[in-house]
Amino acid sequence: MDRPTLSYSTRIHRIAIGVAFFIYGLCFASWASRIPDIRSTLSLSEGQLGFVLFALPVGTLISLPVSGWLINQLGSKRIALGAAVCYALLLVAIGYWDDMYSLMANLMFFGAAGNLLNISVNTQAVALSKHYEKPIMGAFHGMWSIAGFVGAGVGALMIDWHIMPLHHFMVI
Repeated sequence: MDRPTLSYSTRIHRIAIGVAFFIYGLCFASWASRIPDIRSTLSLSEGQLGFVLFALPVGTLISLPVSGWLINQLGSKRIALGAAVCYALLLVAIGYWDDMYSLMANLMFFGAAGNLLNISVNTQAVALSKHYEKPIMGAFHGMWSIAGFVGAGVGALMIDWHIMPLHHFMVI
């Protein structure tokens, strides 16, 4: 039995979705790799760091009810593009702040943008998977995981080279 031939646009769409998963994972791992530096720079206690880190899931939760509605109104492709740009820009901004409350506000928006990106690219992946005879979702989530390794590795190098988080995030 011959496999169906996939169109050029279907193959390009798969690559684009894979890139979106990679961007998402790379940004998240880059942020996570620099948490100790950011804590040190802002002279945060363990309790304050916990409070700061709590802002990211708060942003994710706040955006949940809006995410589905936005994707339904504007389409998952448009939201994925906008969310990826916002997520990357908000990553850079994380390295900019020199006070706890500004960082918390940034992390809330970072969590919201990450949630929008996550839901929209997964929506795109589900729609694309209908063109394939075998499951492809694992490959996309694998791209996120590979990006996590890359982001952690780049973060370790940036830390070793004494590169400030802001400059590290700008490179990413």
